[in-house]
Amino acid sequence: MGKLGLGVGLLLSVLCLVTVSAPAAAEFPICTAPEDQSLPAIWGDVVVWEDCRNTPYQGAGIYGYHLSTHQEFPICTEGSGHCHADVSGNIVVWKDWRSGELDIYGYDLSTGEEFPVCTGVYRAHHPAVSGDTVVWQDCRDYYPPTIYGYSLSAGEEFPVRPASWAECAPDISGNTVVWSDARDDPTSGTDIYGYDLSTDQEFPICTAPDNQSQPAVSGNLAVWYDCRGTSYPDIYGYDLSTGQEFPVSTDLSCRVYPAISGGIAVWQDGRNSGSTGFDIYGGLLPPSPPSGLVATAVSATQVNLTWTDNSDFEEGFKVYRKKAGGSWETPVTLPTPDLNHYEFTNCQDYSTYYFAVRAYCGSTDSANSNLATATTPLAAPTSLSATAASPTRVNLTWTDNSTGEQGFKVYRKKSGGAWEAPVTLPTPDLTHYEFTNCLPGTTYYFAVRAYCGSATSSNSNLASATTPNLLAPSNLTAAAVAWNRVNLTWVDHATGEQGFKVYRKKLGGSWEAPITLPTPNLTHYEYGSCQDNTTYYFAVRAYYGATTSPNSNLATATTPPAPPSNLVATAVSCNQINLTWVDNATGEQGFKVYRKKLGGSWESPITLPTPNLNHYEYAGCEATITYYFAVRSYYGSTTSPNSNLATATTPACP
Repeated sequence: MGKLGLGVGLLLSVLCLVTVSAPAAAEFPICTAPEDQSLPAIWGDVVVWEDCRNTPYQGAGIYGYHLSTHQEFPICTEGSGHCHADVSGNIVVWKDWRSGELDIYGYDLSTGEEFPVCTGVYRAHHPAVSGDTVVWQDCRDYYPPTIYGYSLSAGEEFPVRPASWAECAPDISGNTVVWSDARDDPTSGTDIYGYDLSTDQEFPICTAPDNQSQPAVSGNLAVWYDCRGTSYPDIYGYDLSTGQEFPVSTDLSCRVYPAISGGIAVWQDGRNSGSTGFDIYGGLLPPSPPSGLVATAVSATQVNLTWTDNSDFEEGFKVYRKKAGGSWETPVTLPTPDLNHYEFTNCQDYSTYYFAVRAYCGSTDSANSNLATATTPLAAPTSLSATAASPTRVNLTWTDNSTGEQGFKVYRKKSGGAWEAPVTLPTPDLTHYEFTNCLPGTTYYFAVRAYCGSATSSNSNLASATTPNLLAPSNLTAAAVAWNRVNLTWVDHATGEQGFKVYRKKLGGSWEAPITLPTPNLTHYEYGSCQDNTTYYFAVRAYYGATTSPNSNLATATTPPAPPSNLVATAVSCNQINLTWVDNATGEQGFKVYRKKLGGSWESPITLPTPNLNHYEYAGCEATITYYFAVRSYYGSTTSPNSNLATATTPACP
């Protein structure tokens, strides 16, 4: 949960050296002054204790120490009998003998003002403070002692709970109160119990053999001194969130009266007692491990993790992952306190993963969370594309993203219809398939899944294709619009065609190679390479790829003869003009020569029934008259267009 008191974060980052496999404190001295320093307490940056450096007996004064600045300071040193201090925020409380009775006094570090908490009840022991509440062991009713509380803001005292056994040395953090408890057998030592003020529930913390005493609590962590199996008490800890106990400081010397704040425990330490008496030492504790870890595979490559953050002072989290049968990977470090989720986006599809999460502070990790597992599904194919290759075939291609698949299942449905039973393709790494049983003129939708056994991926993207319906064109007409050109028109009935193929043959000949017109929905074409005076037959087909429709109806057209060209008229006398031209026609029966005077009308043509003719002498012309001439080739009743016009003027007769 990452809540640290002033200066604790800096100290933890330097001194946290605890390993996950064997939680123990990284220890450091706080006060090793002469005589005894004992009964420490801590809150955030501040450690307080009772100090005998200036008096011959224990409990003479209260001193404090700032962890962040390493500065010591006095709190209450006048008079005698100030002992068993505790601190929370700016409030320090202690047991006080000044009146000859055991009272509880307090001190505000921010104002420097001292104030009474509980006086005149004869015996008040072991005060503890958290926020607005002070609690203590109270013997006003003699044995057994009970736990009382006091609200600093209201100035009111209240019993925490009645007791039928000895409850002593209480401590409080938030809604949690802990104490030493002799209910089982006061002659053999005490145990550690806890109580939740918010739920009114009591619970055991440690009931090990021998004596456990003087507990302290901060957030989810409780500590106490423990005499199990040794004549020298050690310091043990307990994680309320996980129910796990762990050693804090164990050695062949006396360690008693621990206190805790965040991830720092302090205690009265006898390792140097031969020369200086008891000292004050501290140690850094591992964070509480996360719990409730859940892993959810949300895609073929992503697993989402969520957990409950139980620590009060972590700097972040380390997330561990391994495949089933594999080794743990290097953890992902998430330097964010209070975090409770993470997304692994680089997972492999169709793989079982195990996950664990640890809270960390500096170089100290918590124990593992519970293990969570998730299996990613097969990765779905992507980039599915469908192409109609013919009226009955659709080609599919896709990108294979899965690993370990046995093959693919290909799904198809018609527009507006239901999905058909899939086609199973038992070939790994496949990226294509051809549907060859499609219906012409039909829109299909397709999807592909990878599969392994009974497991399938999610669908690929949907792809669609419409097969062409190559119906034959109709109403084909052919019109000879020039001696060398025939215009075609037709009605297009096909859907999805890529274009048309136009076929031609001469009367009595064979079909020529078709002309391909790659334009869908086309309804006309001009044949500009025809031969004059020739009968042609035409047909048209729609096409898609190599597939064509049936023929349209046949259409026919006959081109006229080609017209002569380069007509020249030359007056050779006052009554004769000679004509020459180039014959361009094939198969013509002859030529027709046309004449008119300037300003007059065309005369009846002169028919020249001679094929391949290219000249004519026009006799019988009048002198000094301008004439215009034109020539046509003919076949039967069909004539070519006019040649160019030629003109000549006869001279005067001599």
